[in-house]
Order: sequence, then structure tokens, then C-alpha cells
Amino acid sequence: MLTRRARQVLDAPVACVILGDGFSARMLALKLLLFKGIASVVCDTERSALGLLIPAGTYCGLCPTSEGALVQAQLEDMADSFEDGVRFLVFGSERFRTLMESRREALESRYIIADKSSIFSMSAPFRCNG
Repeated sequence: MLTRRARQVLDAPVACVILGDGFSARMLALKLLLFKGIASVVCDTERSALGLLIPAGTYCGLCPTSEGALVQAQLEDMADSFEDGVRFLVFGSERFRTLMESRREALESRYIIADKSSIFSMSAPFRCNG
């Protein structure tokens, strides 16, 4: 279920959805916010305590499942619920990368799928805060 804050982030012209709520996902959300001015939504089945330590990225819960089709449907619903804009999708954990690998092509119609290491070098319409 999307919170009000997650809806605001996803309604922005540029947003990033990070699958997996771990240390690297929270650090990526923090770097995107500080260096590119992009807010992120961190999605996972359980919220980690790292969200309290590194508050960058708005948390959005996913249904606890190991079924890729259900996760894909949730991500598609998230993308379809908001105005047109640039949405990045980053796999913040190996579990989601493996789960969604066979569904990558379907997700590419709604998201720009980026690696954690290459998202900063992509030439996207990043906006600047300020």
C-alpha cells in the first residue's frame, strides 16, 4: 500500500524505485537525493531498521511473495497510477534481481531499468533542487 509520501515521490517528474531495503539501497537513495535531486521509493516485503538510521528514500511495502508475477503487477500498478514521468527501477538486492530477471522486458515499458553503479552516468532529465 502506498503512503501519501510515496505517492508524492512517484508523482514527481523524475523518481527512482529501488527494490530491496538494505544498506546499499538506502545509500543509493541518499546519493540520488544529494547528487541528483531525485527522491526514491524503497520497496521491500519488510521494512528494515536502516530506514531509521538512513532516512533517505520513502518506504513502500510489497506483498510478501516469492512469485515474480505478483511483484511485477505491483510495480506496474505503481507506474500506471501516476502522471507521465521518468521512473527508474533499480534492483537493490540480489533476491529481487533474480526474481525479476525473467520479467525485465515487461517492466522496461514502464521503467528505465538501471544498475546501482551506472545510474549516475545515465543521461536522463535529472532535475536540480534549488
